[in-house]
Amino acid sequence: GVDEGQQITYGIILTNESTMTATNVVVTDDLAVIPVSYVSHVAPGSTTYNPATGEWTIPSIAGGQELRLNITVIVNGSTAGAQFTNIAEITSLDQVDGDPTNNDDDEIVRVNAADVAVTKSVDNA
Repeated sequence: GVDEGQQITYGIILTNESTMTATNVVVTDDLAVIPVSYVSHVAPGSTTYNPATGEWTIPSIAGGQELRLNITVIVNGSTAGAQFTNIAEITSLDQVDGDPTNNDDDEIVRVNAADVAVTKSVDNA
């Protein structure tokens, strides 16, 4: 698990599993629907990521190529004991996708909670 206020990084990997080039691919990772605050991102090459919309835009990805976007966020307060799911999904591309079953993936984050205990004893003296 993670702690409230902890910085975490989501890694999103886009792989073109075909032999042809895919163009104008958009992968969406909407951070607004989970209890985190955006910090920064690292997008490869000519790709761009818009934290306001959650859209990672890839103008072109060659067959067999793999690209990785890293998004760093901070887990919001008042989330102790909660869990949330972050989803990234391909939301558009110019070509027909031959296998749409692998177009999204998710990660579950569990936020740690305090765990206090009390014990009691008696002395027979």
